[in-house]
Amino acid sequence: MRLRVIDLETSGNHPGSSEVIEFGSVDLISSKEGWQIERLTLNFFCPMPR
Repeated sequence: MRLRVIDLETSGNHPGSSEVIEFGSVDLISSKEGWQIERLTLNFFCPMPR
């Protein structure tokens, strides 16, 4: 089984003015030995000045 864990970081908690500043994900693979980390992805974004 493959499980993808996703994490979003934002510049605040107000939907009208907050932006996504970081996106991360990791793929986990289930095997007889347990969970194995397969792939890590990180993307950073610079919020646009208002």
